[in-house]
Amino acid sequence: MGGVALGLLVAVVLALVIYGVFSALEGAPQSIFMIIMQSLACVLTVQMVYWMHKNARNMKSAIEAEMLKSRENYAWWGALVVILVAIVREGSEIVVFLSAQIMALSSDNIGAFSLEVLVGVIASFVTFYLFILTGRVVSWKKFFSVTGFLLLFLGLSLLMRAVEDIVNLLVESDCVELLPAWTCSELWNSSDILSTSGFVGNLAGSFFAYRDQPTLLNVIVFVLFWLIIAFIFQRSNRYEAQTVKTA
Repeated sequence: MGGVALGLLVAVVLALVIYGVFSALEGAPQSIFMIIMQSLACVLTVQMVYWMHKNARNMKSAIEAEMLKSRENYAWWGALVVILVAIVREGSEIVVFLSAQIMALSSDNIGAFSLEVLVGVIASFVTFYLFILTGRVVSWKKFFSVTGFLLLFLGLSLLMRAVEDIVNLLVESDCVELLPAWTCSELWNSSDILSTSGFVGNLAGSFFAYRDQPTLLNVIVFVLFWLIIAFIFQRSNRYEAQTVKTA
C-alpha cells in the first residue's frame, strides 16, 4: 500500500505542477504549452503500447519474480520501489493524457470532472477484476493487444488535436500562409451521419480521432501515424524473431 500511496502522491503533485504552469501562462505561450503536453501524451501512449507489446508475454512472471525475490530477501523497500515505479509511470501518463481537462478546471466543472475520474477508476478496477476471473480464457498477450490498439487510437486523437491547435495558433498569429492552402481544404462532410457535436460523435472524436469534416491535413496525419506505428512494430517483431532464432 505504501508504494501505491507514494505513486498516487507523485501523480497528484505532477497534476498540480501542470495546472500551475498552465495558469501562469497566457495567450500564445499557453497554447504552445498545451500543444507540447498533447504531443508528449501521444508519445508516452505509443511508448507504453510498444512496451506492452514487447513484455506482454513475460510481464506477469517478471513482476511476480521481482516481488517474490523482494519477499524472500525481506527487502520490503524493493517491493515498494517496484510498485512505486509502476504507479508513477502509469499515473504520470494519465495526468499528461488528461492535461487538457486539468487545465480547463474551474469551480463550475471540478465536481463533474472528479466524478468522471472516480467512475474511470472504478471501471478500471472492475475491468481488471473481470480479466483476472477470465485469465485462463483470455491471455495477457491478447488482452494487451486489444487494449494497446485502443490506446493507439487515443494517441492518434491527441496528435490530431495537437496538429489542429498548431493550425489555430498559426491563424491567430497571422502566420497561416506558412501552411499550403490545400492542406486545410475540407474533403467531405459526414455530420449528417455522425456529428461531433453529439455525444457519440464527440466520443468518437475524443477516443478514435473521428472528424465529421476532415481536412486533407487530418487525413495526412492519420495515414502517417499508422504508417509510423506499422514500421515501429514490424521492426520490433523482426528483431524479436531474430533473437529467438539466435537463442
